[in-house]
Amino acid sequence: MLLPGAGGALVGADGGQFALDANELGVGKWVHEHHQPAGLGTSTLPGAAALYLPLQAPRGPVGVLGIRPADPHSLDSPDQLHQLETFANQTALAIERAQLADEAQQTQVRMETERLRNSLLSSVSHDLRTPLATITGAATTMLENGAKLNDRTRRGSSSQCARKPSG
Repeated sequence: MLLPGAGGALVGADGGQFALDANELGVGKWVHEHHQPAGLGTSTLPGAAALYLPLQAPRGPVGVLGIRPADPHSLDSPDQLHQLETFANQTALAIERAQLADEAQQTQVRMETERLRNSLLSSVSHDLRTPLATITGAATTMLENGAKLNDRTRRGSSSQCARKPSG
């Protein structure tokens, strides 16, 4: 199987049964771009050593399936080719379903991250509201009535502002 990798380039999936040279990889890329079978047993690029079928899912192409049979003439049967195309379609659906599950999980993680961020901001905001109100009140009192306050009261207001909140 050839699956899109980084940058959209096709790469062989781990566990492939045969090695791909540059020509075979080129056939796979053609199949992926044109969404049509090519290679062994077809009229398109018949010199390839394997038959390449597009893995076409409802949301678009998800890769290419390469099949190199022990007997090249086993692909001459239309029934055999139809069965392989059906298998490729089912494989494409399974790959797309796995991709959708990954996307759903990533969305769930992003939603949970956002919820935790909002909860943290709300908590910090709540914890700062009371000390800030005290500081604002003391500062306003000192600005508006600073000259009228005696020295002891003024120092008491200053020490209230400098005091760390308990809790």
